[in-house]
Amino acid sequence: MIDFLYRNWETLKSAPLVFISFAILIIFPLWFLISHIYKERIETLKERLAAKDDQINEYRQRLHLVDREKTAYSQLTNNELQDKASKLISRMREYHKEKDKRNSKINDVYRQRMIQAKTDQEREMIWTEQTSLLLGPSVNLEYGEKFKADAIILRDELLSRLPKDKKNEDLHFYEYPTNPLGLQRVIDDLEKLSKSLPK
Repeated sequence: MIDFLYRNWETLKSAPLVFISFAILIIFPLWFLISHIYKERIETLKERLAAKDDQINEYRQRLHLVDREKTAYSQLTNNELQDKASKLISRMREYHKEKDKRNSKINDVYRQRMIQAKTDQEREMIWTEQTSLLLGPSVNLEYGEKFKADAIILRDELLSRLPKDKKNEDLHFYEYPTNPLGLQRVIDDLEKLSKSLPK
C-alpha cells in the first residue's frame, strides 16, 4: 500500500478528488473488517469471562463459601426442590444401573475365562485383568465430575429446611462414595431427605 502511494504520488497530487475517493474505497472496507474481527474477539472474551464467573460460583458453592440463601436452590419452594432432587436422583440411578450392567458383563466374561484357565499363573493373570477393569474409571472420579457438586449443595439445602431429628450427622460419604454401594447410599439419603420435606 505504501509502495503504491509512493510510486503514484505525483498522479494522486494532480487529482486530489480521485485520491480521496480511492482512500474512502480502501479505508472504509478495512475499518469495517477490522471492527468486525475485534467485535467477534470481544464477544468471545465476554463469553469466556461469563463461563469463568459461573465456574467460580460453582466452586464457591462446593466449598461452602456462599451463603445457603444464595445457592441455586435457595429460592425454590419445597415442591420445586423435591423436583430437582428427583431429577438428580434419576440421573444418578441411571449411572448406577449402567455401572452395574458393565460390571456384570465383565464378571461373566472373566468367570468363563477363569473356568477355562489351566494353571494358577493364568488364573492370577485373569483375576488381575478383571480387577483392573472393574476399578477403572473409578466411581469417585465420575461421581465428582457428574454429580458431586449438585448432590452436596442439594443435600445442604434440604437439611437447612428439615427439623433436627430428621438430619443425619454422618455425611462424609457424599464427598467420596468410593464404589457403587457408596453411590447407592448417597442416592438413598438424598431420596429420604427429599421425601421428608414438608409439603
